[in-house]
Formats: sequence, structure tokens, C-alpha cells
Amino acid sequence: MSLVTNVIIVASGSINETLLPFINEYFTKGGGYGRGFSDINSDDLPDGWYGGDKWLEANIFIGAFNYLRIDELVAHLRSADWCDNYCQLIYKGQEDSRFKIIDIS
Repeated sequence: MSLVTNVIIVASGSINETLLPFINEYFTKGGGYGRGFSDINSDDLPDGWYGGDKWLEANIFIGAFNYLRIDELVAHLRSADWCDNYCQLIYKGQEDSRFKIIDIS
């Protein structure tokens, strides 16, 4: 049996190459299962794979996780130096009818 949570992290400002590894430390340090988040602008994905006729102008990281502990992930995100920038965590649990938004910074 599983209990899946869909998660989107949106961060403002210029993002450097240390942000996603920091976010994913939550998973490598025993906080959860899975590979961690993916950047929607990853070089592993085709350019402009999402809809629309423009390039996205936001830093967006996505993932789906089994038995994710949202409160622990939020605490991890709030411990970051980059939290001076605006950041939101948007999530929907398997049993939820809609997404919820948490302001991280």
C-alpha cells in the first residue's frame, strides 16, 4: 500500500547549482524515500517540454513521494541560507481534494 504526496517547490530569485542538492539532502539523510526533487528545467528533459508558447520564468522543482513527512521537509527547507528569497511548497496528499500552499520564507 502507498500514500503518495505530489509536491511542487517554487523559489524566486537567482538560483545557483547548490539549491537542488540542498533540497534533496532531506532524502539522502534519512528524511524520506525516493530520489528527491527534479528541476523542470533539467538538462535531462527536452527544452520546453511543458505547455505554452514561452519559457517558464520560475524556479520549479517537482516530485511525488510515498509517505512524505511534510512538516520535516518544511523544517529542512526553512534551515536553508537561500530562504531570504521567496519560496513556496505546494502539495497534495493522496486523499486530499486540492493542493495546499506553505510559505517557506
